[in-house]
Amino acid sequence: MKPLLVLVAMLTGLLLVACRANPAPQPEEATDERGITAELPTQTPTAPPTDTPLPEATDTPSPTDTPVPPDTPVPTVAPEPTAVEAPEPSPTPEPAPTSPPETLAAPILLAPEDDETFASVDSDVVFRWSETTRPLAEDEYYVLVITHLEGNDYTWTKETSVSLADGKPWLIDLGPELKWQVVIARQRTGEANENPAGAEVSDYSLTGVCYWHK
Repeated sequence: MKPLLVLVAMLTGLLLVACRANPAPQPEEATDERGITAELPTQTPTAPPTDTPLPEATDTPSPTDTPVPPDTPVPTVAPEPTAVEAPEPSPTPEPAPTSPPETLAAPILLAPEDDETFASVDSDVVFRWSETTRPLAEDEYYVLVITHLEGNDYTWTKETSVSLADGKPWLIDLGPELKWQVVIARQRTGEANENPAGAEVSDYSLTGVCYWHK
């Protein structure tokens, strides 16, 4: 034990002698151009950097999946209509002038003669008149108009004569005076005793008078 203490004491003494032989360096004096001595700053020893403890890692919540918004449809802009020049209207042809319906000449009465008298139901009373200047159309007829005590009787025919004894013997009871005329007209209803008024295509003939009695 003593040798160890002696060794320590010797080392301590050597350290003290060394410190006295090498005093601490004094700061150097700097001399500027004017010959003024300035004391240089003493360098301060820099402390070694210390390890800064890193912050403890904390559990960061993982990001949640954010739903992606659906694509917003972009409105479709309809193209503006292109102005189309309207075609000029074609001139409307003027209708051809319509000629008035042809008016035929009035038939001429041929028989019986005026004031002729028939005294029996068996008498052959036949009314005759002239033919028109052209053939009758399909719907055109001669109309024999007989005026008696109770009114008018109309007989439509394509012929130019009518026999009362064969067709209308009952007219003898509506006499004795019978007035008669003939006109050409278009038939509208097809009735046997149709009034031709308003459908005439010719003038009325003159009025004849005869007598038929029992």
